Amino acid sequence: PRMLITLNEDLEPVQVDVKVGHAFDKSPVLLNYGEKADLVTEEYLPVTPIIENFVILKPNPEYKAPEHSKAGKY
Repeated sequence: PRMLITLNEDLEPVQVDVKVGHAFDKSPVLLNYGEKADLVTEEYLPVTPIIENFVILKPNPEYKAPEHSKAGKY
């Protein structure tokens, strides 16, 4: 099996949400044959175009965290 381990630019592990098939998980994850992983949010940008094995991520300077909706609160 293949794997996906995400690291920051200082080569320290970073846990990010990833989508593998229809499942969502936090990295690191194992990838079966034929599976691919996608980053769920745009909070980080991969330095390389292939998201497999060891992937170095850098913070996305244009990312804005979503505001939590106050709908349904009294």
